[in-house]
Amino acid sequence: MTLFILLTLLFALFIFLSWQNIQLALGLLFLCLPSYLIRFNVGFLPTTVLELMILAIFLTWLVKKLIRHERVLIIKKWFWIILMWLLGATLALLVSADLRVAAGIWKAYFIEPIIIFIILIDVIQKRRDINLIMHFLSVSVVSVALLAIYQKITGWLVPIEFWQDGRMTSFFGYPNAIGLYVAPIVILLLAQIKEIFKNKKDLKWGVFYLITIILGIISLVLAKSEGAVVGLLAGIIFLALLSGPRERKTILIIIILAILMISFYQPWQEYAREKITLNDLSGQIRRQQWKETWQMLQDGRILSGSGLASYQIAIEPYHQDGIFFNAEKDPDFKRKIILFSDEYKAEHWQPVEIYLYPHNIILNFWTELGLAGLSIFILCLLEFFKTGGLILKNKKNYLVIGLMASMIVILIHGLVDVPYFKNDLAILWWLFIGLITILDIKYQTRYEN
Repeated sequence: MTLFILLTLLFALFIFLSWQNIQLALGLLFLCLPSYLIRFNVGFLPTTVLELMILAIFLTWLVKKLIRHERVLIIKKWFWIILMWLLGATLALLVSADLRVAAGIWKAYFIEPIIIFIILIDVIQKRRDINLIMHFLSVSVVSVALLAIYQKITGWLVPIEFWQDGRMTSFFGYPNAIGLYVAPIVILLLAQIKEIFKNKKDLKWGVFYLITIILGIISLVLAKSEGAVVGLLAGIIFLALLSGPRERKTILIIIILAILMISFYQPWQEYAREKITLNDLSGQIRRQQWKETWQMLQDGRILSGSGLASYQIAIEPYHQDGIFFNAEKDPDFKRKIILFSDEYKAEHWQPVEIYLYPHNIILNFWTELGLAGLSIFILCLLEFFKTGGLILKNKKNYLVIGLMASMIVILIHGLVDVPYFKNDLAILWWLFIGLITILDIKYQTRYEN
């Protein structure tokens, strides 16, 4: 009863805030993206604090539109992509093996992010509103990072299996969630710093962003999120190449020096080769996942995929319970596995669970949404980068470069992980698309700065 009263009060307060200042309410929403972890039921319907905030903003925005008889801003090129996106998600929902779970995913990963996207491009019109969103994203990263640092010091709330590996989780249930959330925001803030110090405006926020970036990188290290670090490096390279001649020259020199250092230092060379070829434990597990997923897709699911929330059920007949892992890097390992005793085999056997997704951005969308859904995802990406490229062709804009670099981070990390199918990440994805769309509108209509 007490929880119900608190949630009702929170919902009412957020409706009031949204009515008074919907831009501020959106900023607080982006600050509180990890609040999807606070789950509860309203009657028989499961929901989260994040969903309550989205609902409050949506109802307020809709009522204001109806009262004022205002039309919703529609971007034609995105209208058709979104329509196909939602149609693909709905078809994947209908073929799902578990309609109840799939309906929750359909709502949280597709309907709600699109609602936020539509509201975002309708109400965010001034650069100070975009800056407000940047401020809240920065504070969000700081909160995630500070908790990860506190966990490192105290061990508080770290699941035992991750604590044994020295990996922090912050608010989330697993370490890589830190990387998936923090890395794209960090690269976006890095681009903002470039613009702030170039224009010599809002220097205090430039300093705060710099602190945020440092703390964010520390959190990636504490999470040992290698995919996020590689994605971040790719984003930095992209950012430097598009920033200017001096930055391009600097990053090219750094890349050449790094290649030379790796080439002449054997331990680094071995480490790089192992990671690139996915021959470490996590890499071999990924390769096994992808092999099983491809077998499943080839067995009559190329077009349909497995359906929303049905991957674990669909993959089970093709799943291998584990892999033999050559931790000692023994060149004669394959022969020994065949000839040696059961005890030797048991020592090198690594159990592998059935994960929620294949941990590859292409296979993730293919299995969940089918081949048509994967095609729409690729179309969405192409439109995003095309929009950014057209803006940059007319005017250099560091926010646009940062948004494109953030998407690069997501895509690179997504080669070995799941950068979309999570409540906060789905909204973050459509936030980036929304911001680049707003900037596209700005340079067409020249609305007020």
